[in-house]
Amino acid sequence: MKNKLFLSALASAMVIPAIVIPSSGVLTEAATVKANFTDVAKGSSYYTIIHEMRDKGVINGYEDGTFKPLQEVSRKHVAVLLARALPLEPIRASKEFTDVPKSHPYHAEIQKMYRAGIVDGSQGKFNPDQPLSRVQMAKILDLAFKLDTKNTFKFPDVSSDHWGNQHVQALYSNGITTGDNGLFKPNAPVTRQHYAVFLHRALNLDKDVKPTPTPEPTEPTEPEVVIPDETLDLIARLDKIVKANEDLFIDGAKPFNQLAILYNPISAKFYSEGLDVVRANKMQVYTGREGWGPEFDNLDSTIRLTSKGYTNPTPRLGKSEFLFVPSNEDKEGTFSYDFRSDKALNVAEEWMEIGFPHLADKLLPMMKSKVMDARQQEKNGTFLPNDEVLIYEGYKINIGVDTFYEGMTVQMKFE
Repeated sequence: MKNKLFLSALASAMVIPAIVIPSSGVLTEAATVKANFTDVAKGSSYYTIIHEMRDKGVINGYEDGTFKPLQEVSRKHVAVLLARALPLEPIRASKEFTDVPKSHPYHAEIQKMYRAGIVDGSQGKFNPDQPLSRVQMAKILDLAFKLDTKNTFKFPDVSSDHWGNQHVQALYSNGITTGDNGLFKPNAPVTRQHYAVFLHRALNLDKDVKPTPTPEPTEPTEPEVVIPDETLDLIARLDKIVKANEDLFIDGAKPFNQLAILYNPISAKFYSEGLDVVRANKMQVYTGREGWGPEFDNLDSTIRLTSKGYTNPTPRLGKSEFLFVPSNEDKEGTFSYDFRSDKALNVAEEWMEIGFPHLADKLLPMMKSKVMDARQQEKNGTFLPNDEVLIYEGYKINIGVDTFYEGMTVQMKFE
């Protein structure tokens, strides 16, 4: 197998604890005491693989002892893991993505992936926070592991002219994927448990697995998610709220699903308590995936707002007038918005009170002050960044206007 030495080097690299990536986006060392994950049942088809990968230091869980197997993996997390673990050789010059400035914590790793020809982005963006689809994972693993396509099997949901067909065939013919009830489900997001399984199979290619085409589900389907009654009640309430406010959702977009709301209660709060603010400021919700292609058509809990006819004067910000990005935690999130927009500032201030009331007294005056300072600087022609980092109420908070995006950012990460 042409990548045998490559896999040997990778296996050695994957043991180091510095490449463990929790979904919060912060790299941590692997725990020395390794208890089994409390939310991965022994009867699960993924139980052994998940714990084996954990024991090798490839993946990690959360401080509360959970793994959150059904949580979606973002593009930035997959990029940073592979870029730090694999000996990727550059084959082309760097290309800056408009949504990954040099100040981005994973800028170097994402650039490494791009220079190696593994990722390309879309319309100048990398979309780091978007969930990774199965067909995107197929492309990344195919190119990263330099796979040989040994045989083919036509999945009915991946046509021969699909952009990812060759990558899906490469994964299938090497036994990395076996499909699900005869389908590949290319647009389904990759969960943390499936990520562990895909990577585990790629690391064991020297076992020369030879898959046999079968319509039977040899790749276990997702186990039933136990959603608390209160979450189901919230979903039902949100559905009614969306229906009653259809005019606030561009093209009838419904940018969330049950798992998104389950894992991101702050976004749910904004939908259930904050749409009046959106309406009062004559803004609308949009998905942000228009024109990207079906591979990006995944529901998530990021909230994007824009006004009718709005054009951001900074091309790097695109259509976004206001953006809230949750971090799959009930304590964290990031506001990013056009500091020139009174509407965006109004929503940010109101939503700060709704989502982070314990931080509002400290941050609201700072938000207003930094926005006004940036506006005055722009008017005077002396535009300089005024962002700063502070520690408050157990949070590490980045707040202010930067000169790359020329946008106001309030990032709240619980330490």
